Amino acid sequence: IYNAVNLNDINSHQTTNDFKKEEGIEDKFLISYAGILSYFQNVDQILEVAKELKEYNDIVFCIVGDGNSKEILEHKISKEQINNVRLLPLQSRDKYYDIIKSSDISLLSLDSRMQAPCLPGKTINLMAFGKPIIALVPENSETAIILKRVQCAVVVNPGDIEGMRSAILRLKDNASAREAMGNNGRRYLEQNMNVEKSVSIYEEIFRALTENKDLAERSISSSSKNTFGGMNSHGT
Repeated sequence: IYNAVNLNDINSHQTTNDFKKEEGIEDKFLISYAGILSYFQNVDQILEVAKELKEYNDIVFCIVGDGNSKEILEHKISKEQINNVRLLPLQSRDKYYDIIKSSDISLLSLDSRMQAPCLPGKTINLMAFGKPIIALVPENSETAIILKRVQCAVVVNPGDIEGMRSAILRLKDNASAREAMGNNGRRYLEQNMNVEKSVSIYEEIFRALTENKDLAERSISSSSKNTFGGMNSHGT
């Protein structure tokens, strides 16, 4: 059972501020990563691809969050003058939603060692807002398998900077593909990962467990009677 989202909460969100306007990037193609900045997310690879796209003046990367790799990212951005990347602190929920809604592409990033059977929590928010995703995750991970099945993301192996660069440019020039991917993610979420669906699955599980417990108890009771009866008969 995956994490679920309250779609009423997402649907009721009203953008109060235009993030692109606030940042002075109304005419830019915005690619965002919002989440934990740790070694396990390997956000450094986003800086590497940003360097490869510096000649595209209309592309801007925005990295939002906090974590133990933030200072390293800040130092690298400054030292290597990666001017097409903006690093912002952790934001309020409403501001976080505004950034997602303003983004043209949203990013997921994981270290190649992250093979655990899980789906990053931020994924459902990106799907809820109908955003196309580029996922820098191990291709055999559960995250990659789900995203490819849903057809809401381009999956690129961690460290494949050229693959990520190519994916960004392909989607940048194909608005219809971005829209289709976003719609696929939203549709899958509505059908499979909403709160109501998750609650119903839990109810079915608990019901089955209760029924199986009753069945098991009856079976044990019956087995005990037969065993004791057999022993008595044998003893006689």
